Amino acid sequence: FQVAGYCQNSKLDSLLTALSSNKTNDTNKIKTYNAICWEYFITSDYKKSREYADLSIQLCDKLNFLKGKAEAINYIGNIHAQKSEYNEALLRYKQSLEIKIQINDIKGIGATYNNIGNVLWNQGNLPEALKNHLEALKIREQLGNPKNIAQSYANISNIHLSQKNYDEALKYSFKALEMQEKNNDKFSLGITHNNIGTIYESQGNYKKALEHHLLSQKYKEEIGDKYGIALSYFNIGLLQ
Repeated sequence: FQVAGYCQNSKLDSLLTALSSNKTNDTNKIKTYNAICWEYFITSDYKKSREYADLSIQLCDKLNFLKGKAEAINYIGNIHAQKSEYNEALLRYKQSLEIKIQINDIKGIGATYNNIGNVLWNQGNLPEALKNHLEALKIREQLGNPKNIAQSYANISNIHLSQKNYDEALKYSFKALEMQEKNNDKFSLGITHNNIGTIYESQGNYKKALEHHLLSQKYKEEIGDKYGIALSYFNIGLLQ
């Protein structure tokens, strides 16, 4: 925690220094505004994050820099989503998506469909959430980024689990698992094995559920995920 916090603060300080030394209203300043917005967001300072998103949008409008504007609007959507202000988050994501479609930002389109799907899932609108995640998956498969594809598989699995479509949930979780194993993504492997354990548990297959919760625990221990380890102990305890 201390090291991560130091790195984040150091990066933010560097960005703020770069901003103060940039006296030109150009796209580099917009990129810096957006980067600062993101750094404040990941430290949960949503007020400051929103301030820099607004500054970015104002300058984007002056320079007609649509890509930067779409990114800033997306960050505002993230802020509302984190605060459970889902209707406002959807509005912002859709505004961002419209711009990304206009400028043919394919990667950004996929990411925004993913964000919209997550908000709709949180709202309980599972059919529309699934529709948006499938759109995100289609784009991500075209781009070929394994980490993003695996994320979409996992999101689709979660929706099927919420709908009690257990076979489909397992299918997409194992698809995610396959990609995560290729990338040796231990953090995501821990989460996905946990999710598979939960699906098997919902089916009443406690032997398989225990097998995957134990695998989840293994990966979480390897990366020192204390919260994840505690969760695994709890899930395993319920099955023994």
